[in-house]
Amino acid sequence: MLILAVMYFLTNLRPYQSDLTEITPDIKTPVAVGQYQHGSARWLEDAEKDKAFASFALNPHNKVIKALIKGGYDNIDFLKNKKNKEKEVEDDISSQDNP
Repeated sequence: MLILAVMYFLTNLRPYQSDLTEITPDIKTPVAVGQYQHGSARWLEDAEKDKAFASFALNPHNKVIKALIKGGYDNIDFLKNKKNKEKEVEDDISSQDNP
């Protein structure tokens, strides 16, 4: 029995190894294998990305796009609060300079 226990531990000392797919130079994930008993998620191939995701290039010189970019931040409350606080600080500083 002792021999079997020692053999079990010695044979299980190998680290888990699998082929890796390189997503980016810093990110590598295991290659999908098996019959997908545990799911079939995988990374898209470059050729599949165009089918899965639509894209549209905006012309930044278009009048409508310029207007949307210019007015896009108008109704964002936290930016308004930030601008108001900055203005208050500037007013305080200028009032201290001119007693």
